[in-house]
Amino acid sequence: VGGSAGGLVGLSVGYATLTDSSAHANVTSNGSAVAGILAGNPGGASLVRVEHRGTVTSAGVGDYAGGLVGWSTGTNLLLTQSFHVGDISAPNLEMVGGLVGFTPTTLIAEQSYALGNVRGWNDVGGLFGWTVGFNVRNSYAAGSVQGAAPLGGIAGYAANPQGPVVTNAFWDVERSGV
Repeated sequence: VGGSAGGLVGLSVGYATLTDSSAHANVTSNGSAVAGILAGNPGGASLVRVEHRGTVTSAGVGDYAGGLVGWSTGTNLLLTQSFHVGDISAPNLEMVGGLVGFTPTTLIAEQSYALGNVRGWNDVGGLFGWTVGFNVRNSYAAGSVQGAAPLGGIAGYAANPQGPVVTNAFWDVERSGV
């Protein structure tokens, strides 16, 4: 599949709400914007008790890969009790994260996690690839994080000058390599 490829939704226009949803499948794309649940969304999104189990793979060149969300713009992105289990391999994509690849708006994650290796070109993080800022609570990442700098156990790149808010969140330093 080329373009936007998602385990449940390829591209959603407007605010997306997913609750008590799951996808147990490998998602493969030859393009960019690939994710286990929601590949692309220009209107913001809320994911509550959403899970993806399987690999996310892109052979494309460009941007955005995530275990749950490839990219989301709009008002905000909320993740609550949601997770991704599986490896992400997008060696030619920027903004790659265990949960979310890219969001230029407020990202709030509570009781969410990513288990699996994350590989991208740059802006690669155990939970988030690239975000303006985030508020993460009671969440974690476990798996290797690979690519060119910037890399991070939680986020590859956070653009907010006030910095992120992190409460009881962690990553596995030994497995992540960062």
